[in-house]
Amino acid sequence: MALAVSAVLLWAACGLGGGSNNVIPVPGTPAGTYSLTVTGTIGSGSATLQRNFSLTLTVRWAIGH
Repeated sequence: MALAVSAVLLWAACGLGGGSNNVIPVPGTPAGTYSLTVTGTIGSGSATLQRNFSLTLTVRWAIGH
């Protein structure tokens, strides 16, 4: 029984064996360059210290494309 269930799950994971070239959209971040700002804060009131750090994220490709 476990072998049969495993075979069905594997078959489903491989696109159900239909041989179709249809592409299922994969959610994610599109390729491109993104600016990010990380902000850290410690303390409260007049004793608050805050620092910002800028980063650049480059997404070159995504799985499924």
